[in-house]
Amino acid sequence: MGTDQLGRDVLSRILTGGKISPFLGLSSGNLLGDLWCWAGLIAGYFGGLIDRVLTSILGLFWAVPGVLFVVIIALVVGSAKVGIVAGIAFVMWVEMTQIVKTRVKVIRKKEYVQASRMIGLSHFQLINKHILPNVIAPVFVLSASAFADALMLEAGLSFFG
Repeated sequence: MGTDQLGRDVLSRILTGGKISPFLGLSSGNLLGDLWCWAGLIAGYFGGLIDRVLTSILGLFWAVPGVLFVVIIALVVGSAKVGIVAGIAFVMWVEMTQIVKTRVKVIRKKEYVQASRMIGLSHFQLINKHILPNVIAPVFVLSASAFADALMLEAGLSFFG
């Protein structure tokens, strides 16, 4: 990549400047996939009051701009890296949870899940053996797209300082 007008190595400056962004993207994507996937699984599987409360919370988060939440969470937490990772994961959980919840509602009505319930499998066994393997593919796709979204959100926040 060469040097700039002052003789500084451009590649080393790009690598030094870009070492925080992959950390933020991977950390928020992992936190998003691990934590909020379970919220969608539980709400979709059990339904009822849990589903209604989660749907209300999702509606609240869709109504408020995400950058505002990230800034507030980063200010509350204090640490820049931890605050931004937590803020990004907290903002992007809405899409992940909604998709997982909807997918679980469809899967739990399938014949093989109902048959497994009839033979006496517990809720934990049903979720781990039948529902989670069928939901994991969209979770990986959403986590990968969350990486890109987290990088864009982090770049926008670095613009604000």
